This record gives sequence, structure tokens and C-alpha cells, in this order.
Amino acid sequence: MKVNDGGIVVSLPNTETGLVLRDEVYWRGYPKKFKKGDWVDVVVIAFKPEKGLFLSIRRANSAERIKAVYETVTVGAVLSGKIKSVKEYGVFVSVGPGVEGLCHVSHITDISAFDKHAIGQDVKVRVLEFIEAEDRIQLEFV
Repeated sequence: MKVNDGGIVVSLPNTETGLVLRDEVYWRGYPKKFKKGDWVDVVVIAFKPEKGLFLSIRRANSAERIKAVYETVTVGAVLSGKIKSVKEYGVFVSVGPGVEGLCHVSHITDISAFDKHAIGQDVKVRVLEFIEAEDRIQLEFV
């Protein structure tokens, strides 16, 4: 229905509308630009009575991207990636366009070595496990 810097307003088949915030529209390596009138796949990620439906294009397509990784990468493979975020339970690493894996804190010698300055840093990781039922990839730093 409408595209602006904040995101996209989408009309759903049931005539409801929802908002896809900017962070849920694009991901690194995904060049698609949307315009009014385009058809998009979305998933509902939240509902707030005072604000309505919040949707995601990025998450609607995540299963496809992760499946492509499953088909081309094996457990034990070493991949190049970039640190995406740091949490108390581990470090998320982007290993492909729109595909992230988790280096769990149990596989990190010193989680305090990773802070906000680590975000964007190039790293090497090894694939430990694919958890297909949850669309998750477990990693460790090499």
C-alpha cells in the first residue's frame, strides 16, 4: 500500500493492514527494492492493540535462505562471517545473506571479550549443528 523510509504498509488478504518496519524489510545481500503495488510474503511478528499488526518480510523468507545453507554447507565446514550482535548467551554471526548462526557462550572462552565494538568484525566460524526444526545454526569460533 505504501513504502517510506520507516517501512512498508501492507494490505493483507483479509483486508487488515500491517506494518513492516525497515529492519524487517531488507537484509544484507538482498537487493530487492519494493514499491507500491508489489506483492510480498510476510509473517506476523507482533500485535499491539493500540498499534496493530507488525509484519516481517525478512523472516518470511528466512527458511528458504537457511535451507540453501543446509544444502550447500556441511557440519564441520569453516565459514567466513561478520559479528551481527552480542548477547549474554552468545554471539550471532552472519554467515550469508540474511542467514545468522549462534556461537553459544558455552563455546566461547571469554564472552566479555565481545562488546559493542565487536559488531561488524570479520570472523571465521565452524558449523557445529543444524537444527532444522527451529531454523537454527550452531557455530563455534575458529
